[in-house]
Amino acid sequence: MEIAVIGGGPGGYVAAIRVAQLGARVTLVEREHLGGTCLNIGCIPTKCLLHSAELVSQIKDQGAEIGVETDGVRVNFPQVIAHKNAVSKQLTSGVAGLLKTNKIEKIDCEAYFLGTKKMNVLRNDDTEEALDADVHILATGSMNSVPPIPGIKDNPNCIDSTGTLSLEQLPKSMVVIGGGVIGLELVCAYVAFGTKITVVEAMDHMLPTLDGDLTKIGVAHMKKMGMAFNLECPVQAVEASPVGAKVVCRNKAGETVAFEDEKMLVAVGRQANTDSLRLDACGIKYEKGRILVNEKMETNVPGIYAIGDCVKGYAQLAHTASAMGEVAAENIMGMDAKYDESTNPTCIYGAGGRLCGPG
Repeated sequence: MEIAVIGGGPGGYVAAIRVAQLGARVTLVEREHLGGTCLNIGCIPTKCLLHSAELVSQIKDQGAEIGVETDGVRVNFPQVIAHKNAVSKQLTSGVAGLLKTNKIEKIDCEAYFLGTKKMNVLRNDDTEEALDADVHILATGSMNSVPPIPGIKDNPNCIDSTGTLSLEQLPKSMVVIGGGVIGLELVCAYVAFGTKITVVEAMDHMLPTLDGDLTKIGVAHMKKMGMAFNLECPVQAVEASPVGAKVVCRNKAGETVAFEDEKMLVAVGRQANTDSLRLDACGIKYEKGRILVNEKMETNVPGIYAIGDCVKGYAQLAHTASAMGEVAAENIMGMDAKYDESTNPTCIYGAGGRLCGPG
């Protein structure tokens, strides 16, 4: 049986390896980097920064108490980023090795549907060819959402999580648009490094996907770290500023307030990365770009499965995608497997370790 896996992130490469172990011949299509968001611009890089930040915090806050005395702690930010890059490279190289061991062919290109179960691949040199397979697994992941705020695309100091993980210098100040997991985890590292952090959220509470009691614990910890929070304060516009970016908001009293900071982190969520697949050509059902699947990870089109961040109704987490990948692979090869979201924990990390969460 010929299997084509579209996307080489935690869902795609796990699905490819599992289905290969069960006896299928597998081709994996990846247009950017093996390991997807998690290994390159998500979970792993963020945790690397948080580990560095945790060491800084421990030395500052607990060093003297446990007998470790220093003349001061200085953050070499370029080295922090270099360490993060080295860890990501090591892990993605490991994934490449696993694919080779399991005799999985990897193609560096983009894939899209021409019709029902008919796919083409577009290579980097602009040549195209058919991608023949008995079954397709779609694992194209997600990308950062960009809100329709006037001026946000015109200011180079407005960055997303990917840009925040690639800064060359430590900013003196940063305003964060959005009170979700991605932005708050990142700035837990930056505030420990010494960056002044201000968070702006349109809703009346932070971390909306978590239980309220857990959220209170996490926010209290972050306030203790020095972050400032502004709730019910939707952004109206982004303007140029000699400092970097000026964020104009309207607070819950109806007053116009502004925050001027060196960088502005836009962290308002992620959206499915499915536009390039041309799903309509195949007849696959989806909502707002996210593919509809059942508990076996089957789409409405026989022989086409979807997993990970590109599907609707499930947590956008690396281990969730990996679990889905195993379920899809086993069903393809004649086994009876079902995905159960309740068995996959979540967790939020900060510079002092885990902030809150059932994980």
